[in-house]
Amino acid sequence: GNATVGAAAAAGALDVAAAPAEGSVTIPTGAGVTAETRAGKPVVKVYFDTGKTDVAPAFAGAAGALKTYLADHAGSALAVSGYNDKTGNAAANAELSKKRAQAVKAALVGAGIADASVALVKPEEATDTTTSNDAARRVEVVVK
Repeated sequence: GNATVGAAAAAGALDVAAAPAEGSVTIPTGAGVTAETRAGKPVVKVYFDTGKTDVAPAFAGAAGALKTYLADHAGSALAVSGYNDKTGNAAANAELSKKRAQAVKAALVGAGIADASVALVKPEEATDTTTSNDAARRVEVVVK
């Protein structure tokens, strides 16, 4: 059989509209992707290895699902916000958060989502001290 087709089908099966409530999914250690629901709309979170900006391969399926969601919900757009953990240099972390958000936006645009539909939004507090370091190293893609 063709493993690639199976993997693509599995990745495409991610239904962001039917994602579980925020806070109920397991956060990956290192790079990974989760889909959750916040206030009735999808939130995709992309997690990163320490000090890295590489977007997890699993994000391809989520990006495709978000593209479908936007197509099905006219007037919707995406806000992309980068966060970092509390370890290390604050200035370097701020730059890392920004680069992670830019990498996620590039992946979304690469998946066929219009550049104008993807806004980079700087969070009020990019350094997330309210959660574990694994959970803090993330970019959130929120439907607006």
